Amino acid sequence: MDEMIEQVTPTHVSLDDLEDLINCLSAEEIEELAECDPDDSSMPPYMRCAYKCNKDPTEWKGDENREKLQEGLKEQALAIPDQVEQVKWEKGVVRGKVYVPKVEEVIKPEYDSDDEDEKKKVVEEDPADLDDEYSQALQIATAGDIQDIADILGVTFQEHCVATTLKVFPTEAPNTTNIDEVIKQAAANDGELQDINLNNIKYISDQKWSALFSALSGNSVVESLSAANCDLTDSIVKGLCDCLESNKTIRALNLESNSVSAEMVLTIIKSTINTKGLEELRVASQFSGQYLGSAIEYALIDILAKAPHLVKLGVRMEFRDSLNKCALALAKNLDRRRQTEDRTFSLQLDKTGKTGPKIVSDKR
Repeated sequence: MDEMIEQVTPTHVSLDDLEDLINCLSAEEIEELAECDPDDSSMPPYMRCAYKCNKDPTEWKGDENREKLQEGLKEQALAIPDQVEQVKWEKGVVRGKVYVPKVEEVIKPEYDSDDEDEKKKVVEEDPADLDDEYSQALQIATAGDIQDIADILGVTFQEHCVATTLKVFPTEAPNTTNIDEVIKQAAANDGELQDINLNNIKYISDQKWSALFSALSGNSVVESLSAANCDLTDSIVKGLCDCLESNKTIRALNLESNSVSAEMVLTIIKSTINTKGLEELRVASQFSGQYLGSAIEYALIDILAKAPHLVKLGVRMEFRDSLNKCALALAKNLDRRRQTEDRTFSLQLDKTGKTGPKIVSDKR
C-alpha cells in the first residue's frame, strides 16, 4: 500500500517562472484565470466586476483640455444624421396609434340553489342604501330604543353623558391699520402711538418698511411693534436691526410666521445689547425653517448672557439641552432685573383699561 502512494515533493516557483507560464497561455485562458467570484469581499471591486468593455478607446485623452473634449463630442454628434420621420409633425394631428385602455368584462357566476341566490342579492345591494336605512331607523328611534340596543350589544349607556356643543367663533376681522399714517405718526413722535399692530398685512413694499424703521429709529414713544405674518425677509429685518441699535423704547417685538432666518434672530438680539430696551422677542413659526439648528441654539444661549434686558423669548428649539439652558438664562435675566428695578414707588392699575398705571404713593 505504501508503495502505491507516490510522494510528491513541493516545487518552488519564482516570479520569472510565472511570467514564462503566463506568456505561454492564450488570451482565452488568461480571461478564464482572471475571472473571480463576484461575492468574494477580499478582492477589489474592479476585479469582481464581470463586465468587460470591448469598445475602442476614445480619440481624446484625459490629460487634454476639457473644452477640447466637449468640442469634439459636439462635432461628432452633429455629424450623425437625424432620423427621417415617416409622418411629419403637424399641430393637432396624432401620429401613430391612439392608446385605448382595455376594459375587462366582469362575468358574474350563475347560482342554482336558493341559498346562493339570497347571498347574491345581499352582495349586490348598495351599501349606501343600507346606511340610509340605518340612519332613518336611528332618527325614528327613541332614547329607550337606543338604550335597549346598547344593552344588547354590551355597550354601557350613560344617561347623563351629553356631547359638548361645538363653539363657533366669529372670523377675525381684517387688520385695517394704515401703514402710511403709522409712518407719519412715528416720524412726528406722536404720544398716542404706543402700540403698532401690522399683523396679517401683506404686500407692504420694501420702501414703506424702510421708511417705518427709519422713523422708529428716532422715536421715543412706541413700546410695542407687532408684524406677524407680513412676509418679512432677512433683507427687510436688517433695516429693523439698524433701528433697534438706536431705539431704546421698543420693549416688545413680534415677528412670528415670517421668513426670518436663524442667523437673523441672533442679529436682532445683538443689535439690542447697547440700547438694552427690548424685553420680549417672538420669532417662532418661521417659514424659512422650523428649527434654529444646534449651532444657532447654543450661540443663542451665549448671547442671552450678554443681553440681561431680554426676559421673554418665543422661539422653537429642537434639542432639550439647549431649551433648558435657554430657560435658565432667561430666568437669570428676570431675577437680575428684579434685583435692580426701582422699588421707591408703588403703582395702581386703572380698572377700566383706558389709561396706564399711575403712581399713588412714594415709599421714600
